[in-house]
Amino acid sequence: MRDEEKRRHKRFPLEKVRVELGKEVATLQDFSKRGIGVRLRDILKTGERINLKIHLHKAKKPLRFKGEVRWTKRTGFGSKAGIKLLKGDNKSVDFFRKLYQRFENPVWRRVPDFLLPTIVAIVVIALVGILSAPKIENIAHARAISKYATERLKCPMCGHTSYSTEYDFPDITEEENEKQIVICPKCHKQISYYDLEVVWRKK
Repeated sequence: MRDEEKRRHKRFPLEKVRVELGKEVATLQDFSKRGIGVRLRDILKTGERINLKIHLHKAKKPLRFKGEVRWTKRTGFGSKAGIKLLKGDNKSVDFFRKLYQRFENPVWRRVPDFLLPTIVAIVVIALVGILSAPKIENIAHARAISKYATERLKCPMCGHTSYSTEYDFPDITEEENEKQIVICPKCHKQISYYDLEVVWRKK
């Protein structure tokens, strides 16, 4: 079984990174704790040992390693190769190790345990606020009616809040409508205007 089929460590994609393999120039495809995968035009020899320079964006200088080609595979536009990192200078090894740890352990996993309950509580409160907020399906329509609305009212029957301009009147005359009966746009029940709770009023 080839090395590319029996990977012991997780591999993470990392694009737009140039890798110098001696005289060859390749593009990094992914990396693991012990090696890298690259794409290049030519094909390398399995077992070949080469000097590498990995040009990472956040590194001030290229990371320098000695590596061994463990497998190669031809593709339509060149080849792919897996390279095991054998050794490198201390700064390169340390930077590469920290890079792998950041990918292996996302930010939320590195949060101290005593902060997790607080973060969870904040997220829950935010979600409750979002879910309980009035849903406006048509933003343009909502802006139009709110422009002329003087109040935002809450229905005592279903708890829905709407602008005053959204409430309809029943099909009766003004004389018959002494109690100022209106129709809730949500539950469509008839309620006295005086029973509606004012949650916002234009000043």
